[in-house]
Amino acid sequence: MRVVIALSAFKGSLSAKEACLAVEIGIKKYDSRIETVVLPISDGSEGFLDAITPTLQKRGYMRESIRIAPNPYSNVKACEVLHRGERFIVEMASICGQRQISEVKLNPYVASSYPLGLVLTDLIKRGAKVITIGLGACATHDLGIGMLNAMGCAFYDKDGSLIDATNPSNMRQIRFMDSRRFDELTANCLFEVCYDMPNPLFGPNGATYSFAQQKGASRQDLPTLEKLLTGFYDVLATHFKRDIRNLPGTGAAGGIGAALGTTAGHCQLVPGFDLVVDLLHVAKRISQSDLLLTGEGTLDKQDLTGKSTSGLLRLAKQYQVPDVALCGIIDKSAEAIYGNGLTAMFSICNKPMTKTQSMVNAATILTQQAYNVISLFSAGCQSQFRSLERN
Repeated sequence: MRVVIALSAFKGSLSAKEACLAVEIGIKKYDSRIETVVLPISDGSEGFLDAITPTLQKRGYMRESIRIAPNPYSNVKACEVLHRGERFIVEMASICGQRQISEVKLNPYVASSYPLGLVLTDLIKRGAKVITIGLGACATHDLGIGMLNAMGCAFYDKDGSLIDATNPSNMRQIRFMDSRRFDELTANCLFEVCYDMPNPLFGPNGATYSFAQQKGASRQDLPTLEKLLTGFYDVLATHFKRDIRNLPGTGAAGGIGAALGTTAGHCQLVPGFDLVVDLLHVAKRISQSDLLLTGEGTLDKQDLTGKSTSGLLRLAKQYQVPDVALCGIIDKSAEAIYGNGLTAMFSICNKPMTKTQSMVNAATILTQQAYNVISLFSAGCQSQFRSLERN
């Protein structure tokens, strides 16, 4: 029996690699003879670098840690990058991700993408001509104003006074900008922005109404945040004479995709999942398996449109491979996923527990649930085999 283990990160708890290894332990505990194919999956979000590193290292890429310039907006002092020649790959979640901030401190009015801008500036000064950025699982909701400021953009109010653009709440005062330093910095660099979700920038399915509450916003904050970002994006679109607010992926990572796609002269927005699937030959591996085990922290209706899980389910359905999803939380909207070919879904929580308890013990209970699933699947296979023998 061959089982493909392809889980995404359990945000705030396990990386994709850690989640996959926990599942593999459960399977091997049941039967060490079962062949497992471990494929940590990312759609550009948390775990992006871990997912693609083994494959790209075989192609000559090097992975190293680079220092992030000291700044008051993050406690993260370094991040990992992959690079080969003039090509660099970076993961936003490792720079200003939700995992770096305790849940009680998440605040969309304060969290800044400034540290990301520092890293991108550093990479360009190191000679980068192509920078691939994995988006998702970030703590920011500032439409890239902090990033753009760190890369040389200056913003002004109606009286011509310079605005502190590192504070997202100040964007309501901005009326015009100066991008000469930014334009010079990015003139010879192509940005490949890998979005995790295909949402547009604004509207009921946009950045604010889809994701801001995950970053500390209350329901009452949403109209204010939408208005704040809309006013700022109007300044960007007017200045650069480019408006992409309705394109897929512009709402990812608090609008970072929209910010770079609008301001950078050379930028491509691409689905992160497609890039990872191609690099790892995921379709071929699923087609040659007997079972796909996937999962992430929460299963909900978003898995129907953009998350890695939905893409994996499509591949399993295409190759008629049974698939089981393991997660911490099954939202009531998740039932619709069965229509996409999902065989079954299970929460890993094995008794009443708080969210904090489930996150702290995620690896242990994920291992146990994987053991249960493979036990049930193996029993079904054996029953089917005995039925064929009798016939």
